[in-house]
Amino acid sequence: MTRNRLTALGQAKIEYCRFSLDLARRHGARVFATIVPREAPRPDRSDALRKDYAFLFERFYYFLNGLPGDPMGYMVFDELDRSAAHILLGQVSSYFVNTRNGRSRSRLIIPEPFFVHSDLTTLIQTLILWLTSSVGVCGYAA
Repeated sequence: MTRNRLTALGQAKIEYCRFSLDLARRHGARVFATIVPREAPRPDRSDALRKDYAFLFERFYYFLNGLPGDPMGYMVFDELDRSAAHILLGQVSSYFVNTRNGRSRSRLIIPEPFFVHSDLTTLIQTLILWLTSSVGVCGYAA
């Protein structure tokens, strides 16, 4: 590939993301995100959800609860590592099934997250870049 073709591809991806984000904004979409250093403390129990995720679910729940009608929220996670995604899936499931707050919040949040590969998904790459640059953090963790 030539430099001009790579430049054109990059510009097309940026425009696609700009269009997608503008379309989402015009239709009232909201994004809740958490960025945590990889070295952040983990719970002792392997099935326990990290506090930052519980806090994110809490904030997301209260946002949805304040909307009119019957909103449903869904979660999208970046699958950086397949085995880590399976562990997180079990932790999320345990939170929504085995805790009082999780069961209550599952009436507004679909308790089964979607996983995407940011290295393959231009829009997710752009969202991560935007989030990390807007809060001054140079990394994120799933």
